[in-house]
Amino acid sequence: PNIEAGNIFAKGLVYLAEAVPAGLLLGAKAPVVLVSRSDTAQSKLYSIALGVLMSEMKKTKV
Repeated sequence: PNIEAGNIFAKGLVYLAEAVPAGLLLGAKAPVVLVSRSDTAQSKLYSIALGVLMSEMKKTKV
């Protein structure tokens, strides 16, 4: 699959399954939270919470 297929899949989850998206970029020294201006407050909260969880997991794994 390519990025277009991933985008179609993600939008399908949001619109058809009413999923709440959360964005996170991995691979940097620390997780980078990705949000859009059009994201809901709940989506932004989930993105931040996911970033915190990933950061804590990285700290505990030496």
